[in-house]
Amino acid sequence: MLFLTEPGNMELDLGSVMEVLRNQLRNTPVPCKTAVLKWIYHLHNKIPNKMCRYLEELFHALLKTLSDPADEVVLLVIQVLAQIASPTNHHSSASTQVLEGDEKIHADEYFTRFLQNLLHLFATERNLLEDRGPFIIR
Repeated sequence: MLFLTEPGNMELDLGSVMEVLRNQLRNTPVPCKTAVLKWIYHLHNKIPNKMCRYLEELFHALLKTLSDPADEVVLLVIQVLAQIASPTNHHSSASTQVLEGDEKIHADEYFTRFLQNLLHLFATERNLLEDRGPFIIR
């Protein structure tokens, strides 16, 4: 997952790392999911500019993980989503936008999109609303 860019200079292959992390969010034990979510949080906290290109796919995986039966997993998903949606966690003005083709999405728009998608999830998955809704909203 590291590759050599110049002699003696190692760089993280973030695309491969993110693919592995997204895959590990599906059908894995709770300790694995919590470790993955902590890594995603850490990576976004430390290198938000580099994480921007992976946010769209990550966003959908995180929303799906909200229906996990483990409270610890749901809590970490909410923390990661809050990290992504918070403009204070983007270190430069250029990083407050995620380039997606010709479209630019501001970090604060992720919060709006999260709320819209959460409402849609609650509307389409009544069990999620009844079982996890109060916990997620708190």
